[in-house]
Amino acid sequence: MSLARDAELIAIEQHIRCAIRDAVKGSSRKPFTWGGLAGYEQLDAIAQALHQLPDEKETAYLRSVLPQLDRALSVQAELADDVRAAHTQLRTIAACLHYGADETAKASAALTDQVVRQAISTC
Repeated sequence: MSLARDAELIAIEQHIRCAIRDAVKGSSRKPFTWGGLAGYEQLDAIAQALHQLPDEKETAYLRSVLPQLDRALSVQAELADDVRAAHTQLRTIAACLHYGADETAKASAALTDQVVRQAISTC
């Protein structure tokens, strides 16, 4: 005699599968072909949550996806760090150049290499 599985747990499992699929296949997840930096961070958050699950029969399925998540995160960790660092540098440069500020939007067309060099050197 097989006991029916908890409907709420099944729904949670379906939501986690959808979240993993979104992290991996989201169209805005470039430059990683499997999900981008946002996807990497989403997978990391999912893995952290799953690592906190109790070791019980009801959580067996959710814990069974952990080895694949951990492997994917491990393989892509260095690349994610590089992309994160590049993004930080780009945000710093954009802030130095006041990129996106309404008042300087018109003036940005007049930026020369000397103006950019000066702005970056003072930041």
